[in-house]
Amino acid sequence: QFDQTNSSKEVNALKVRDWKQLREDVEVIDEGLRKVEDEALVKMKGTLVSTMESMRLARGEQIEHTKDIEGMSTKANDLANKTDMSFKYTIRVLQDAIKNL
Repeated sequence: QFDQTNSSKEVNALKVRDWKQLREDVEVIDEGLRKVEDEALVKMKGTLVSTMESMRLARGEQIEHTKDIEGMSTKANDLANKTDMSFKYTIRVLQDAIKNL
């Protein structure tokens, strides 16, 4: 005859052992996931810091270039005004020359 009491105890012991092993496996997996998550957060933080530094440098360059462009624009306007005055002077000189003919 089959001893059901011993068999039932063995099955229960296996179940308990399996659950303990499963719990241990889950803890190991959970710990591994936490490590991966921490590493990912460190990498993301590094990426964010370098991106913000790049943006800061780019803004500085933009401000510098904007000042340069404004300066060049002023110089171009000054040159245009001088050229315009030079043309007007040349026209007056020619008009006076024609009057004297």
